[in-house]
Amino acid sequence: MTRPSKTFAPGHVDRRPPAPDDRVGRHLFAFVWLPRDELTTARRVAIADMLAEAAHARLLSWTIDLGDGEVALIRYTLDLREGGKKPKVAPLHERIEMMVRGWQPAVEAALGQIGDHGHATRLALRYASAFPMAYRNGAGPEEAARHQLYQRAFRCRTTGRPLLSEQR
Repeated sequence: MTRPSKTFAPGHVDRRPPAPDDRVGRHLFAFVWLPRDELTTARRVAIADMLAEAAHARLLSWTIDLGDGEVALIRYTLDLREGGKKPKVAPLHERIEMMVRGWQPAVEAALGQIGDHGHATRLALRYASAFPMAYRNGAGPEEAARHQLYQRAFRCRTTGRPLLSEQR
Protein backbone atom coordinates (compact mmCIF):
# COMPACT_ATOMS: atom_id res chain seq x y z
CA MET A 1 0.00 0.00 0.00
CA THR A 2 2.24 2.80 1.12
CA ARG A 3 5.89 2.96 0.17
CA PRO A 4 7.17 5.94 2.08
CA SER A 5 10.83 5.78 1.40
CA LYS A 6 12.91 5.81 -1.71
CA THR A 7 16.39 5.16 -0.38
CA PHE A 8 17.67 5.79 3.13
CA ALA A 9 21.36 5.20 2.61
CA PRO A 10 23.65 5.49 -0.38
CA GLY A 11 23.74 2.18 -2.18
CA HIS A 12 20.75 0.81 -0.28
CA VAL A 13 18.61 -1.30 -2.56
CA ASP A 14 14.96 -0.33 -2.41
CA ARG A 15 13.38 -3.60 -1.23
CA ARG A 16 9.71 -2.98 -1.88
CA PRO A 17 7.80 -6.15 -2.62
CA PRO A 18 4.36 -5.64 -4.08
CA ALA A 19 1.71 -5.22 -1.40
CA PRO A 20 -0.37 -8.34 -0.91
CA ASP A 21 -3.80 -8.01 -2.44
CA ASP A 22 -6.83 -8.93 -0.36
CA ARG A 23 -9.20 -10.06 -3.10
CA VAL A 24 -12.17 -10.12 -0.73
CA GLY A 25 -11.54 -6.50 0.34
CA ARG A 26 -11.65 -7.10 4.07
CA HIS A 27 -8.09 -6.07 4.92
CA LEU A 28 -5.59 -3.45 3.95
CA PHE A 29 -1.90 -4.28 4.22
CA ALA A 30 0.54 -1.40 4.54
CA PHE A 31 4.33 -1.61 4.56
CA VAL A 32 6.43 1.23 5.93
CA TRP A 33 10.23 1.25 5.76
CA LEU A 34 12.07 3.53 8.19
CA PRO A 35 15.69 4.06 9.16
CA ARG A 36 16.23 1.99 12.30
CA ASP A 37 17.24 5.11 14.23
CA GLU A 38 13.87 6.70 13.43
CA LEU A 39 11.78 3.78 14.70
CA THR A 40 10.15 4.63 18.02
CA THR A 41 6.90 3.58 19.65
CA ALA A 42 5.53 7.10 19.22
CA ARG A 43 6.39 7.07 15.51
CA ARG A 44 4.91 3.58 14.99
CA VAL A 45 1.68 4.63 16.71
CA ALA A 46 1.51 7.94 14.80
CA ILE A 47 1.87 6.11 11.47
CA ALA A 48 -0.78 3.55 12.48
CA ASP A 49 -3.17 6.37 13.43
CA MET A 50 -2.46 8.12 10.13
CA LEU A 51 -3.19 4.93 8.15
CA ALA A 52 -6.35 4.16 10.13
CA GLU A 53 -7.66 7.68 9.65
CA ALA A 54 -6.93 7.71 5.91
CA ALA A 55 -8.56 4.31 5.38
CA HIS A 56 -11.48 4.87 7.78
CA ALA A 57 -10.49 1.54 9.28
CA ARG A 58 -9.27 0.13 12.53
CA LEU A 59 -5.85 -1.35 13.09
CA LEU A 60 -5.89 -5.13 13.46
CA SER A 61 -2.18 -5.83 13.89
CA TRP A 62 1.35 -4.67 13.25
CA THR A 63 4.73 -6.34 13.15
CA ILE A 64 8.27 -5.04 12.92
CA ASP A 65 11.13 -6.65 11.03
CA LEU A 66 14.49 -5.17 11.97
CA GLY A 67 16.54 -7.45 9.73
CA ASP A 68 20.29 -7.02 9.44
CA GLY A 69 20.46 -3.66 7.68
CA GLU A 70 19.87 -0.03 8.53
CA VAL A 71 16.18 -0.16 7.64
CA ALA A 72 13.23 -1.39 9.71
CA LEU A 73 10.01 -2.63 8.14
CA ILE A 74 6.67 -2.12 9.87
CA ARG A 75 3.76 -4.17 8.51
CA TYR A 76 0.27 -2.94 9.35
CA THR A 77 -3.00 -4.80 8.81
CA LEU A 78 -6.19 -2.74 8.89
CA ASP A 79 -9.79 -3.93 8.94
CA LEU A 80 -11.86 -2.53 6.04
CA ARG A 81 -15.07 -4.42 6.82
CA GLU A 82 -16.88 -1.57 8.59
CA GLY A 83 -16.85 1.09 5.88
CA GLY A 84 -13.10 1.23 5.32
CA LYS A 85 -11.59 2.07 1.95
CA LYS A 86 -8.21 1.91 0.29
CA PRO A 87 -6.66 5.38 0.74
CA LYS A 88 -4.64 7.31 -1.80
CA VAL A 89 -0.99 6.35 -1.44
CA ALA A 90 0.72 9.60 -2.49
CA PRO A 91 -0.60 11.81 0.36
CA LEU A 92 0.27 9.14 2.93
CA HIS A 93 3.73 8.77 1.44
CA GLU A 94 4.30 12.52 1.69
CA ARG A 95 3.07 12.70 5.30
CA ILE A 96 5.24 9.78 6.42
CA GLU A 97 8.24 11.10 4.49
CA MET A 98 7.77 14.49 6.16
CA MET A 99 7.47 12.82 9.55
CA VAL A 100 10.66 10.85 9.12
CA ARG A 101 13.05 12.81 6.94
CA GLY A 102 11.71 16.28 6.42
CA TRP A 103 11.31 17.85 9.84
CA GLN A 104 14.14 20.38 9.68
CA PRO A 105 13.52 21.33 6.01
CA ALA A 106 9.77 21.63 6.67
CA VAL A 107 10.34 23.90 9.67
CA GLU A 108 12.75 25.97 7.58
CA ALA A 109 10.17 26.31 4.79
CA ALA A 110 7.49 27.35 7.29
CA LEU A 111 9.84 29.91 8.83
CA GLY A 112 10.65 31.16 5.32
CA GLN A 113 6.96 31.75 4.62
CA ILE A 114 6.64 33.75 7.83
CA GLY A 115 9.80 35.85 7.47
CA ASP A 116 13.23 36.24 5.90
CA HIS A 117 14.47 32.98 4.36
CA GLY A 118 18.12 33.52 5.38
CA HIS A 119 17.16 33.78 9.01
CA ALA A 120 14.76 30.89 8.62
CA THR A 121 17.64 28.60 7.68
CA ARG A 122 19.68 29.70 10.67
CA LEU A 123 16.77 29.35 13.09
CA ALA A 124 15.79 25.93 11.74
CA LEU A 125 19.34 24.62 11.88
CA ARG A 126 19.73 25.86 15.42
CA TYR A 127 16.38 24.93 16.98
CA ALA A 128 14.35 22.47 14.85
CA SER A 129 16.07 19.40 16.26
CA ALA A 130 15.24 20.51 19.82
CA PHE A 131 11.54 19.67 19.42
CA PRO A 132 10.74 16.27 20.95
CA MET A 133 9.43 13.43 18.77
CA ALA A 134 5.92 13.54 20.27
CA TYR A 135 5.68 17.24 19.36
CA ARG A 136 6.91 16.57 15.82
CA ASN A 137 4.40 13.76 15.29
CA GLY A 138 1.49 15.86 16.52
CA ALA A 139 2.03 19.57 16.02
CA GLY A 140 3.61 19.88 12.59
CA PRO A 141 6.29 22.16 11.16
CA GLU A 142 4.07 25.24 10.80
CA GLU A 143 3.31 25.28 14.51
CA ALA A 144 6.98 24.66 15.30
CA ALA A 145 7.91 27.67 13.14
CA ARG A 146 5.45 29.87 15.01
CA HIS A 147 6.82 28.65 18.34
CA GLN A 148 10.40 29.30 17.24
CA LEU A 149 9.57 32.88 16.22
CA TYR A 150 7.61 33.44 19.43
CA GLN A 151 10.52 32.19 21.53
CA ARG A 152 12.96 34.29 19.51
CA ALA A 153 10.80 37.40 19.96
CA PHE A 154 10.56 36.74 23.70
CA ARG A 155 14.36 36.40 24.00
CA CYS A 156 14.84 39.59 21.99
CA ARG A 157 12.44 41.51 24.22
CA THR A 158 14.22 40.36 27.34
CA THR A 159 17.76 40.93 26.01
CA GLY A 160 17.09 44.04 23.90
CA ARG A 161 18.55 42.47 20.74
CA PRO A 162 16.82 42.94 17.37
CA LEU A 163 14.49 40.10 16.38
CA LEU A 164 16.43 39.05 13.28
CA SER A 165 19.94 39.92 14.36
CA GLU A 166 22.82 38.11 12.73
CA GLN A 167 24.46 37.76 16.15
CA ARG A 168 24.03 34.54 18.13
